[in-house]
Amino acid sequence: MPPSTVLISGGNSKAARQLITTLLNHPQCPNLRILTRSQGVETLKRQFPLLSTLPHSIIDGNFMDEATLLPSLQGVSIVVYNGPSIDQNETCLASHEVEARHSQDEINPTHYMQDVSLGHVMRTGKLPLGYSELVEQGFIDLRDFAMVLRLIILDPMKHNRATYELVTENKSYLEVALILQEVMGRDVQCEVIPPATYLAMLKEENVIQNEYAEDMVERIMSASSGV
Repeated sequence: MPPSTVLISGGNSKAARQLITTLLNHPQCPNLRILTRSQGVETLKRQFPLLSTLPHSIIDGNFMDEATLLPSLQGVSIVVYNGPSIDQNETCLASHEVEARHSQDEINPTHYMQDVSLGHVMRTGKLPLGYSELVEQGFIDLRDFAMVLRLIILDPMKHNRATYELVTENKSYLEVALILQEVMGRDVQCEVIPPATYLAMLKEENVIQNEYAEDMVERIMSASSGV
């Protein structure tokens, strides 16, 4: 029996948008309640007009704000907790969510850090990296990720207390560049840039918003340096 209402937090993330697409395309789509910060509300409305019509809804808020958190959980049977991947308040955010919910089931997917700005690659033929292009990393297709979540959401009792580890495809960014080259029909080269320049680029794109995030990204870059 599908749940009546599902709350998806971090609603403007790539993973959440893929999950929303997968659920809306299913004939047994539950009522969706999407929690996102104010800057994501209009983006979601444009991409998913159905979310602006009942029984679906978009809520402007976050798990640090009890004034929006508590009402957003009313009548919810499943919470898809899609918290920030790098945030100094990550533990506090999760604690607020756990304290606020009572009878809801929770799905807490992991984060997938690899991300490629396809528009930039298409324009420039460059795939900028702050670490070695030869180190293999794990990739999954977000469509597969969303399909697994949909299976759990639509039949939650079958997956009660279960933990799933999705199998990744291990590839280096050199191999990724070759795939993009074939798909885009143009030359694509990895561009390994100095770590400081790479960090500055991430700050400009608002991926890094504080010192905590900067430290975490530096650690990831160091682990991926291939040294």
